[in-house]
Amino acid sequence: MVDEGHAGINSTSLTWDWRNKYIEYLKNGKLPLDYKELRALRIKVARFTLDEDGTLYRRTFDGPLAVSLGPGDTYYVLGEIHEGTCGNHSSADSLICKIVRAGYYWDNMEKDIKEFIRKCDKCQRCSIEDVKKTPQHEDLSS
Repeated sequence: MVDEGHAGINSTSLTWDWRNKYIEYLKNGKLPLDYKELRALRIKVARFTLDEDGTLYRRTFDGPLAVSLGPGDTYYVLGEIHEGTCGNHSSADSLICKIVRAGYYWDNMEKDIKEFIRKCDKCQRCSIEDVKKTPQHEDLSS
């Protein structure tokens, strides 16, 4: 679309993220030149599929296809599931399960989730370690 001498560009398609190598291979059969990268890509790409719109999905073991998220979408999904309407500030392992169950996936998911929880103010204020450090109440009946 050109409007008054300016071309409209979708900036999200210009960013390079972890999904691009899988999309390039599945669409065009483009392989990396390095043998180790080539071998790793061929093994990992078997878990992914593309739809007609070019959306990348990851096959899960026992669930539905998971939408592969890019860097811009991950923190929104993390925030909604962890702190949103149904969020309960759960632990990292629980949050990973909830995100996979909701049908989302991204590379370095576990690392990003642990970092997100570490930065969550409410989780740090009410962490399990703080509960364990509080002194036990003495039995008042004695």
